[in-house]
Amino acid sequence: NRNIMFLTLAMIAGASGRGTNVLSTYLTTYLVDTYHLDASRAGFFFSAMMVGGIVGPIAVGWLADKISHKIVCQLTLLAAAFFNFTVIYYPCADWFLVTHLVLAGVFMWARGPLIETLFTEATDKASLDTLLSIYYTVAFVSGPGWTLVTGLVIDKFGVVPAFALMAASYLLGMIFLAFVKFEPKKK
Repeated sequence: NRNIMFLTLAMIAGASGRGTNVLSTYLTTYLVDTYHLDASRAGFFFSAMMVGGIVGPIAVGWLADKISHKIVCQLTLLAAAFFNFTVIYYPCADWFLVTHLVLAGVFMWARGPLIETLFTEATDKASLDTLLSIYYTVAFVSGPGWTLVTGLVIDKFGVVPAFALMAASYLLGMIFLAFVKFEPKKK
């Protein structure tokens, strides 16, 4: 199935910036090292992103139901790329950074449920269980793989190229989604 192939590629590509793996591993350390925060303050900033991760899938999912799952998913990937990459340009840890991290969380965590919804739209109900099993298997393998790759990039080149890689992975996922074509639903 062509749609399933491109959806899988979009999911794998976007795994680099997935908040549950890469950012959970490296963002708090980045905040401590860059802004000289103690662990509890860095945890506060990370928690701000998690708040966005709670609100994001609900709000963005509601919007996708009103407009289009595919278009909203692509816009979410674009916004996630922007917020993921620009987080490294704040001169100090203040309320602007907190707001930025909340918005980053909204878009970074909304991407996964939107792609999962597109998977369910791409197949018939008889194949849905098998397809979702494949989806979760690929998701669980790609996330840690990207964590390893991002860690190697951080170790060799630093944080800025790693965050650029994460943002690029979202943009690549957005491009893969452009190749997904759904037939209009019959009334």
